[in-house]
Amino acid sequence: MSIEWPIIESGPSKKYKIEGHVLLDLREKTYDLEKQLSAVKMDFEKIKNDLNETKEKLSSTENSLNTLKEEKDDANKKITELKSEIQSAKSDLNDANAKISKLEEQLKKESENTSELHEKASSRYREIQKLKEIIDEKSNEVNELRHKIKTLMSDLSVGHTYEGVQKKIQEVVDHKGFITDREIQQLFKEFGVDL
Repeated sequence: MSIEWPIIESGPSKKYKIEGHVLLDLREKTYDLEKQLSAVKMDFEKIKNDLNETKEKLSSTENSLNTLKEEKDDANKKITELKSEIQSAKSDLNDANAKISKLEEQLKKESENTSELHEKASSRYREIQKLKEIIDEKSNEVNELRHKIKTLMSDLSVGHTYEGVQKKIQEVVDHKGFITDREIQQLFKEFGVDL
């Protein structure tokens, strides 16, 4: 015998006879539904916690990305300044080389003259030595500036890597609604980033 729900709904305050096994079935179904509801609540809480963790990690990643973007902008400014300094140093080197060539020509001509010309040659020679020292200094500066540019370029490539990782994380979150620690670690490995 099954429960006549329409009759019970028309008179909910009346008493009805229901067989024991029907009540037991109803109790068993109610118990199963409560277990399922409890499991769904636990799953929901876990997903909610995972989503909150993912949001925190995404926020942290975005903060890191913003910091890297600022560092990239600073690095680009420094690169521009260093390039300008290199151009200036190259110009100074060219001027110094031109002066050396001119002085060497004058030295050859003057060395054929009298002892007075020998003094002038000696003076010119000292000037040449000073210019050569300046050239060495400028050459060292150029090498240092080139090294700084290489370092800054390397730093810029790290910023692009973090930006790629952040985009991938956002794609996974948009697609699934959350991302696990394991998936985040896998993405960092794919991009060759050490945590």
